[in-house]
Amino acid sequence: MLVAVATAPGLALAWCTAAVAGRLFFGSLSPFPFAVLLGVGIVAMLYLVTEELLVEAPEVEETPWSPAAFFLGFLLFLVIEMLVES
Repeated sequence: MLVAVATAPGLALAWCTAAVAGRLFFGSLSPFPFAVLLGVGIVAMLYLVTEELLVEAPEVEETPWSPAAFFLGFLLFLVIEMLVES
């Protein structure tokens, strides 16, 4: 029980630390290299997510909502990113 309670604050601290470190290391990049860095990160994340989903896909019955939710979530974060930049 204690491990479950401590996990969320630990993950939040890790995310905050990574955000500060990323800002310190990559904050001075010009827009183009920063966009390339984000693009590579997004492609790597999409590859890993789909790799894991493809392994687990035969275990779960596929519905039309599953791929729709995945792409809507991706588009939502893409739109949020575009709104934050402007």
